[in-house]
Amino acid sequence: MEDYNAIICIGGNTGYVNLRKNATVLSMVKKAFASGKLVAAICAAPAVLTDAGILKGKKCTIYPGIESELERGG
Repeated sequence: MEDYNAIICIGGNTGYVNLRKNATVLSMVKKAFASGKLVAAICAAPAVLTDAGILKGKKCTIYPGIESELERGG
């Protein structure tokens, strides 16, 4: 993660679904967040951040209709 300033997760149905299944992606998101780097997600991709465990207690938005993905992560 030293070589990166930020991680931005893409949305879209197959985009966020594939990202959240990838242990390497989740690990990178966790490391970036722990290092204080910018971590962002668009469309449905906040579900990836939920799976990485970094949205607990935070406010965010997600694509309409899948709000339950955020509730699952706290």
